Amino acid sequence: MADSFQRWAWQQLEAQDRAEPAGPVDWKPVWRIETLNGVNTLRYMRADPAASTTCVECHNRLEQRPETMAMRVADGNPTGKMWKLHQLMGALEINIPLDRVEARAEEHNRLTFMVMLGLLLSGMLCIGFLVIADVARARTLTRQLAWRASHDPLTGLLTRNQFEHSLGYLLGLAKTEDSTHAIMFLDLDQFKVVNDTCGHMAGDSLLLQLGATLKDNIRGTDTLARLGGDEFGVLLMQCNESKAFEIAEKLRQAIIDFRFVWNQKVFEIGVSIGVVVISRESANIAELMSAADLACYAAKEAGGNSVHILKPSDSEVSRRRGDMEWAGRISSALQENRMHLLIQPAKALRGNLAISEYQEVLLRMSDESGKPVPTDVLISAAERYNLMPSKLDRWVVQTACRLVSEGRIAADPRRIVAINLSGSSLSDEAFLKFVHQQITSFRIEPTAMCFEVTETAAIRNLSKAIHF
Repeated sequence: MADSFQRWAWQQLEAQDRAEPAGPVDWKPVWRIETLNGVNTLRYMRADPAASTTCVECHNRLEQRPETMAMRVADGNPTGKMWKLHQLMGALEINIPLDRVEARAEEHNRLTFMVMLGLLLSGMLCIGFLVIADVARARTLTRQLAWRASHDPLTGLLTRNQFEHSLGYLLGLAKTEDSTHAIMFLDLDQFKVVNDTCGHMAGDSLLLQLGATLKDNIRGTDTLARLGGDEFGVLLMQCNESKAFEIAEKLRQAIIDFRFVWNQKVFEIGVSIGVVVISRESANIAELMSAADLACYAAKEAGGNSVHILKPSDSEVSRRRGDMEWAGRISSALQENRMHLLIQPAKALRGNLAISEYQEVLLRMSDESGKPVPTDVLISAAERYNLMPSKLDRWVVQTACRLVSEGRIAADPRRIVAINLSGSSLSDEAFLKFVHQQITSFRIEPTAMCFEVTETAAIRNLSKAIHF
């Protein structure tokens, strides 16, 4: 507090505060007349209590920050202050110089002075009312902006950033109090079917309804967020591994029982759930998010519609982390020109055949030291992180077309150039347009090119394969 009045007035307001307010407190304003810079001044202070739970939560989170706690210690104040709704949080102060009132009082009698003072007090109350109204409008706008910044506009659930912020709070509790919590990732198994069959409006409606279903099946202390697309996240406070599995199974069953109806079509939805325990040994937010993603992927790889709890000894951890490193290595290899094509020819044994030579294009990659990288590992990591249609297959098609255009690969209706494609590229409409653009721009005879896919990929995307 800057001066004696503020300290005195604040003590008067604190005396009116309540430890457990049952509702709004009937605050009495505090005022007195002091001499400031040689002028008698009416000094007025009124309480500014915690008017909303959002305001309380914001200030309480602020109090837990290291920089706030350090400031409290430096000022000699206790740390860890936790406000409650309607408690005293701040104050509004108004100072009104009385020199003009006193001058007028010298010219008139005492009655005039009292009338003027009454008018001043009335004006002060009006000013106070306007200030309060303005502050209320500002608070409303602030709350609206804060809500929009922290909530998904479609489902009304928390966003990924807010989810990670809450995760950091639980991680802090686990380390300081040796408590146990859990994080879940949920990935819908049949969402793409609804989206492709009925369109994005149906997909949005499904996400909105499933968000409400998930919210109805978690505890009041748990946190639910939409992480993006058809992925949801749940934070379970004060929850051990067995209880986390129980809640995960409850959520899985709720989604299995859910029926989505759109234009008289009924869809059944499944979900893959990954669970990771948050404990004192947990490293950081990024590691926990990555581990939850690993667990969710393991559940999906196991056939979907299942729950997988990831443990530090889980072999999936090291395998998936290796894949994550591969994803970065693939991007670096493309940027550093460490990808190349190998042509494996197969020539006809008889000269009277329609096709005399079949040239299969094989992708190869070298590591940072120039050593060849196993192709099966390369393809596995690229498919896992959806890099085939967006990067690798595009690079292979573009490079092969360029080599044919430059005459470094012979290609005509009798000498065929064959390129292997992944199933994900086959179902990517933008990739088909890209292939057509490359063949046209390099002026290649279309009958000289052949694109190969596995039987499994073709059957899984039969209509797309026929269209391609």
